[in-house]
Amino acid sequence: MAESQELLALLRKDDSYANLYLDLIKRTTDTLDAYHWLSREELFNLAQPLTAIRQTATAAVNEFEKVITIRKNTQEQINAVAAQADALIHTLKFQQADNINQYVQYLAELRTLRGEVISLKELRYTDEARIAAYEAQLSDFTQEISNKTVAFLLQDHALAPYETRVKTLDTNIPNIAKVVEADATEKEITAVSAELEMLIDVVSNLKIEDATQTTRIIENISAIYSGFNQTKAALKRRRKELLSVEGKAEFNSQMKLVSQGVINYLDLCDTPPKCEEYLAKLMVQLEELEGRFPDFEEFLDQLAQKREEIYEAFETKKISLTETRNKRATGLEQSADRILKAIQSRLAKLTSVTEINGYFASDLMVEKVRNITDELLSLGDTVKADTIQSRLKTVREDAVRQLKDRQDLFVNGADVLKLGDHHFTVNTQPLALSIVHRDGEMYYHLAGTGFFEKITNAAFLAYKPVWEQTLVSENNSVYRSEYLAYTLLQAAKKRLPTAENNGFTYLSISELQKLTLAELTDYVQRFMALRFNEGYIKGVHDYDAALILQSLVQLTQSAGLLRFDAPARACAALFWQKFVPTARKEILNSQLKGAGAILQVFPNTHQFDDIITELQAGILSFVQETKLCPEANVAEAAEYLFQEISQQDAFIIAGEAASLHTSFTQYLTQNNAQNTYETSVKALEKDPVAQVNLVQHWLKAFIAQTNEPGKAEFIPEATVLLLTNAYQAQQVVSASLHVTLTGLRGAHALIQAQKYELHFNQFLNKLRTYEANVVPAFNQFTQLKKNLTHAFEEELRLNEFKPRVLSSFVRNKLIDQVYLPLIGANLAKQVGAAGERKRTDLMGLLLLLSPPGYGKTTIIEYIANRLGIIFMKINGPAIGHNVTALDPTEAPNAAAREELEKLNLSFEMGDNVMIYIDDIQHCNPEFLQKFISLCDAQRKIEGVYKGKSKTYDFRGKKVCVVM
Repeated sequence: MAESQELLALLRKDDSYANLYLDLIKRTTDTLDAYHWLSREELFNLAQPLTAIRQTATAAVNEFEKVITIRKNTQEQINAVAAQADALIHTLKFQQADNINQYVQYLAELRTLRGEVISLKELRYTDEARIAAYEAQLSDFTQEISNKTVAFLLQDHALAPYETRVKTLDTNIPNIAKVVEADATEKEITAVSAELEMLIDVVSNLKIEDATQTTRIIENISAIYSGFNQTKAALKRRRKELLSVEGKAEFNSQMKLVSQGVINYLDLCDTPPKCEEYLAKLMVQLEELEGRFPDFEEFLDQLAQKREEIYEAFETKKISLTETRNKRATGLEQSADRILKAIQSRLAKLTSVTEINGYFASDLMVEKVRNITDELLSLGDTVKADTIQSRLKTVREDAVRQLKDRQDLFVNGADVLKLGDHHFTVNTQPLALSIVHRDGEMYYHLAGTGFFEKITNAAFLAYKPVWEQTLVSENNSVYRSEYLAYTLLQAAKKRLPTAENNGFTYLSISELQKLTLAELTDYVQRFMALRFNEGYIKGVHDYDAALILQSLVQLTQSAGLLRFDAPARACAALFWQKFVPTARKEILNSQLKGAGAILQVFPNTHQFDDIITELQAGILSFVQETKLCPEANVAEAAEYLFQEISQQDAFIIAGEAASLHTSFTQYLTQNNAQNTYETSVKALEKDPVAQVNLVQHWLKAFIAQTNEPGKAEFIPEATVLLLTNAYQAQQVVSASLHVTLTGLRGAHALIQAQKYELHFNQFLNKLRTYEANVVPAFNQFTQLKKNLTHAFEEELRLNEFKPRVLSSFVRNKLIDQVYLPLIGANLAKQVGAAGERKRTDLMGLLLLLSPPGYGKTTIIEYIANRLGIIFMKINGPAIGHNVTALDPTEAPNAAAREELEKLNLSFEMGDNVMIYIDDIQHCNPEFLQKFISLCDAQRKIEGVYKGKSKTYDFRGKKVCVVM
């Protein structure tokens, strides 16, 4: 009660009592701390009013302290302004201005100080009387100084300092050499301008009774201001001149810096986000440059152009990086896909879960897939990374599931599946499209089915000669070792650089001649190791090719120019002696003789290939115009002509051609037909082409008369001898160009009892034709076959027909002991069980009924997967209630048409197929009735495939129907 009375006494006191609120806070705090029970209800909660009193007192103390602080700050500001005012008043009282600058300075200081004094009125707890006194003093002094200023301005020399400053500035402007100096002068001019403006403002605001005095003063100031404006304009012009020079230099240096920055930043950009970051930095630099040179229009154009160039460069870099990253990601995904397939194949061979777990824990291929996933994540392609991780896990789970299925459901290995009491054979052939030869035609064929579709592509049919050819290096008339030996022989003649041949170094003819058979075989082996697609077998075709190549090299060296084919030599001789103009022949002859001289010193040089090319072009033109030689001989004829004329002027004569020439002339003499022959030939002198043809007819008639068909090959050469009278006995060369090789190891129609007949010129002609015609045709055919197969696979969408087991599928007891036996019994009736229990009266339908989502499709797709059967799922809701026929052309919409096409494709497959029609409650009963004949003992159904109506008979075929 005592404390309460004391509090009441304090509360009644006036707030002038010193420390009143502090005492209230102390007493209430002491009371609340001493008597903790004051908050009880039976005591009316006296703690509540005591707490409120303490809070109010605390707020009062805080507010009182704030007031004291404000008063102190206000007093400090007043004192500071008062000190400035006292100092200025003291100066004005005891100092007399002697120039206009001082007057202006005094007036400016008075104006500023009066503004500060007036501002003090707005402060809280200010001393208004003191402020008013200072304001009055400053006002009086302002009026006094203004009057003195006017009096001073009326003097003639009052504005002399400004006139002097303007003249000084005007004189210094031409001497300004830098923009920095111009900026300093401009600041000085601005200061002078401000002083003049203030002077005008002061004069305007002064209370001058005589208006003429005001006018006079302002006119004097305006005259100075006019000169000042001229100085300002001159400075502006000078500054612009300097800026033009310095600005261009600075701008050019800044642009070079930006260009260098572009190069550096582009080099640093290794990701698309970095491209955007560095592009933004460069754009900011360009914006800063644009702000630094706003007065130069030509700079703005250059900046705009540079901005476009930088943007294009970084966009190109960004696109390139994005494409590279996407390409890399796609490559990694494809690599992972190939590895996962290899892993899947490897897992299929493992026999226990422990082996599978060990394989996934230690195999490098699995680790490679994980590394690919990490690399994809580093590239930012999380979608592909997640897909590959999911596939890797699925492969593992599928492997474990398949292993358990093999252990529980398969009998006799992996070829027979047990479903209840019935066993079924398992198809292990993957569903793949191939092209097969059948009854003289080529067909698309789906492995494991009865699907055959004839290929009608016109381009494909044009390659019929190579349909049955399996290797690019061999057909019925060319043995692959022949092709291998010919390729090496041609390369030896050309001596191709190592870089053009995957690092393989070709040997020349002379180098090959020095090799033994064993060394030659090793050389052939190293060459054929690079040609995987040509089907060479080590130890067989390399040995045979070495034998053939050895003989070819020997014949090439011993035959001399007879290594060139007789028709080609005849073509060259005929062209040179009868169809080359004399002037042109003289030039060519000189060139060829010069080339021959160089070749004697440098036999391996290829510096004269251009001459051979020129000869080849001339012979080709001659052949196309006259039709006297096959175009296939043009290249060889040009080569022979170069070799012959570069060494001598006369052409060599084969012994067989010389024999034909001699026997023909003797026959004409013996039969008194020489004059007749010469007259007939001479009559066609003006038509060389007809003359050549006539002589060839004479020779053909002679060969037919004497029954010597073996000499027909040398008719062109003998024709040239007869027409040109160029027969010289010393030019006749007789060399054997035929060799019989024994001990060959390969198998081909050309090899009989391990013997092979090598006719040098025939061999070269045959292989030359083969390389020119058959090889490119086979390569084009192979590529076309791949393209057609891929396109037809896309059209059929084969991947959709492969049954896939859900990763969440579990074969529990209900499935094992109830559903699989029931389904097995049904399938045994539809497709027949394996072994002695197989039925011949196949029929039936498997009908599954349950609410949606109970796993009907899942279990059937699982069984189809384990049987290796094609799962042709037909979507009933897509077909709809309006479809009553199987003809896709009658479907009301694209979805229904697509499902009917799939259905008819399953009919066309005709074997190893499960026709699964889902959600038949959405189909028309009339549509479903079409399957009655398929499901009864007839096993027939009417279908329409690619517009043609067919009756499909599935008796004895592995076809089952599930609805």
